[in-house]
Amino acid sequence: MMVRKVLVLGLCVSLGIPAQTIGAQEPSATPLKPDADTTVQMTPPPSRFRSAESVSKPIVDESQWPNPTTTMFKSMLVPGWGQITNESYIKAAFAIGLEAWFLTGTLVNWGKANEALDRFRADPGDLQAYNDYQYYWGNRSDFIWLLGLTVFVSMFDAYVDAHLRPYQEDTIPGVEPPKGIRLIFDF
Repeated sequence: MMVRKVLVLGLCVSLGIPAQTIGAQEPSATPLKPDADTTVQMTPPPSRFRSAESVSKPIVDESQWPNPTTTMFKSMLVPGWGQITNESYIKAAFAIGLEAWFLTGTLVNWGKANEALDRFRADPGDLQAYNDYQYYWGNRSDFIWLLGLTVFVSMFDAYVDAHLRPYQEDTIPGVEPPKGIRLIFDF
């Protein structure tokens, strides 16, 4: 019986039903005295909580920030474009440099593998040409994997940066930040 009263009380409090209706029963001929268990004092929430009207209003105007999905696809199409959109210029330089390095390595090793294969086809007894072909073809594959990994990391770095961009200010509205020296590492 007590558990049922507690559950009904919790439901009523969460729905905002006034406390006077919780212990109400059908009208009868005998007057009822209030039960000590069912009387609840409702108090307004503390001032640190936001009101229901302010919950629906966004704290930050998100229309001024880049769309994370669009930024991710920008980074996939052109090296560093997503990072430039997020104004992370050092990351953009790293992304452009690494992707260019791995693409160049892929193309150079692919060319050398084709040259070695041509030498082996011209002289099938030349085992050094076959070993060179295997070596350069393996390097080409490694560079392709590293290029794909770099593009993947760059895409999701751009996505996360764009998603967290509105929250870069480490302040709470209405609260003054502490005075003093502040050291920030931002990439």
